[in-house]
Amino acid sequence: MDARLLGAALLALTVLAGCTAQPATQQPLTQSAPAQVTAPASFDLEGQRCLLGGGHSVHSTSVAPLIIPEPWKVADILGDVGPQLVYPEEPEEGVPSEGKTWGNWHVTILCDAWQYDGKDVPGLVFGFVVTKVEQPPFDTGPPGPRYIMNVLATGDHGMHEALHKLGFHASTTTGTSEWTAPDVYHNLLDTADHGVYESIFHTSPFGDVPQNLTRLWFQRMNDDSTFTPIALDLWLHGGKHLIADPDGYFSHLRTQDHAPIPGAVGNIAGLVYQDADVTLKLGPVADVKLDKAYEHL
Repeated sequence: MDARLLGAALLALTVLAGCTAQPATQQPLTQSAPAQVTAPASFDLEGQRCLLGGGHSVHSTSVAPLIIPEPWKVADILGDVGPQLVYPEEPEEGVPSEGKTWGNWHVTILCDAWQYDGKDVPGLVFGFVVTKVEQPPFDTGPPGPRYIMNVLATGDHGMHEALHKLGFHASTTTGTSEWTAPDVYHNLLDTADHGVYESIFHTSPFGDVPQNLTRLWFQRMNDDSTFTPIALDLWLHGGKHLIADPDGYFSHLRTQDHAPIPGAVGNIAGLVYQDADVTLKLGPVADVKLDKAYEHL
């Protein structure tokens, strides 16, 4: 079935459940004394001729303050996913407009060739679930997209262990990022810790892939239950930017992350980067401790 028809049918049957995290119950976020953090060693992953993408939720900024703690500020995503007809989970908000959107991107990356710390890693599946935010006050790096990284996944067990040693919680994964028909994109990220994310949608061109720094911030828990932001820096070289046309199917199943509802399914936007080279390196460790983290699973 064409992804557009499938998406429309699912929209009539269900509303995407639990794509935002539950409203926080902890005390408001503060920044306290600088964290005492030992600078980690290194992480160097490169991929050539990559296809990366997945379903991208679209939420109204009216709900963001209930979900995203300070100092994080959600960033608009219409420039990533294109015009939208409705907010899938907040339809009463009407047609999404510039400056009034945010959302979560569920990404699987497959490349024709991978190198990790200079060694070939054939068939690697890599992925993440991220939330786009404004550049936070502790981030003094060059301009470019910023994300909170909520799920990080790799199909290589050695890389998985290395990420844990560096302070990142990573899941093992299998999955795919592929074309199932001309202009029909399908991705699946099957993680050990967070269940299975899957999307399928018809695509249309939306320009070139952004070439500036994309920084992925992970909120590492400290022994005192505070959080220290540590980053992976992603650079994309070349490639084409594609979006769902007009939207597509998304599911997050085999999980308790959306409890008490057993998973989520419905319509969603989409974001794909095609034929891009990928460089992913260790980024900075912020000299702050955050009392609260945003956890979208």
